[in-house]
Amino acid sequence: MINIDLSKKFIENAIEKSLNFETLTNTLHDVAGGGGKTSSQWLIAKDNLFYSSYSLKKLSEKTLSNVIVFPNLEEIRYFLRKKENYTFISPYECPKEFSDIILTIKLPNFYGILTSQEAKLGTTKAQALQEKLGISVIDSPFTMADIEGADELKKYIKELQIAETQGYKSKGIFLVGIPGTGKTFFPTCLAGELKRPLVMLNLEQLKETGSPINKINEVFEFLNNEDEPVILLIDEIEKMVGNADDPLTGRLMTILSSLGDKGSEYPNLNLLVFATANNLESILKNQPAFLRRGRFDELFFVNLPDLNSAKKVFEMYIKKYDLNSLYKITDLDELLAEIEAIYRDDNPQANKFCYTPSEIQSFVKKLKFTAIANEALTKDDIKNTIAKFIPLIKTSKEGIAKIIAQKELFIEI
Repeated sequence: MINIDLSKKFIENAIEKSLNFETLTNTLHDVAGGGGKTSSQWLIAKDNLFYSSYSLKKLSEKTLSNVIVFPNLEEIRYFLRKKENYTFISPYECPKEFSDIILTIKLPNFYGILTSQEAKLGTTKAQALQEKLGISVIDSPFTMADIEGADELKKYIKELQIAETQGYKSKGIFLVGIPGTGKTFFPTCLAGELKRPLVMLNLEQLKETGSPINKINEVFEFLNNEDEPVILLIDEIEKMVGNADDPLTGRLMTILSSLGDKGSEYPNLNLLVFATANNLESILKNQPAFLRRGRFDELFFVNLPDLNSAKKVFEMYIKKYDLNSLYKITDLDELLAEIEAIYRDDNPQANKFCYTPSEIQSFVKKLKFTAIANEALTKDDIKNTIAKFIPLIKTSKEGIAKIIAQKELFIEI
């Protein structure tokens, strides 16, 4: 919950910061085609605090002009004819007929992404972003404590955070691997850990808007203009990336390639990009350049957990679902060995456990359901659950083999 500060000192400091633009130190603007001059400006202010009597007074002092609130066309014409310095302020754009003779400046909200009225209502940053962007944005309830393993990726993220404090701008992280291994869950947990909104960029949904390139430009333009750190997730990107002639794919590749560069068209973006994929076949076939170094800073392959990591995942979900009664029936090492014995011949990687973290969660959740439904849990219940929970490495053996064959291209985690 944001602490709402309505003190005069806060408002004065916010206005001082808002109007601290080089353009306001010299607001004279050439009149298009006429060579005349005007020293009037149009302030676009969405935040209601700018319209309080105190704020308007401070704006007048700062701009050395009279402030006209919510002007209509007749009022604009009237004040411009007087050839004096006026400041017009409203939540909407300057009318087009005056845009060449009035300097337009967009004022930032008092609470970043949030206006003061949104903050007062308890609106979250994710809710406000979703409303403004028109795409899915979530507040993640998870943190890094909800993830076991992935030590190399966790280490890289810590190093990246340190680098960002020194001005480094990331181009993004690409995660590929077996379905259910946490490729989507990792950025979701990181967003919760850093308390950043998680912006879900779905190219398939953008294509349904009718003007997908305009929409993707709007998204990045908005984020570029907002001083708000976010995590951007492009999930299962292989389903969205078209062939080399697809204009939307080309536009996305152009944007991603220029992230962090001085010449980028979006130099002020404050975001960490994650892209995930289960299978690279379509990308390697249609857009092989998508995976080249420079498009992303780092590429990771998210594999099945080893036995030790799998045990930790079991322990985490046993605790989450309050299933400590399981320990009275079986030893955890014994349980993992029993599962391994059944599916060992189907596992293409001898040093990996047969279940993905997602499958482990579902397995433990099923045991919890059985324990509640039967008011107890027995060894037979466990055996039946093992028999029913056939891992992906068995049901999709050929597809999993193709995915695993790609791991040599990446840093394995």
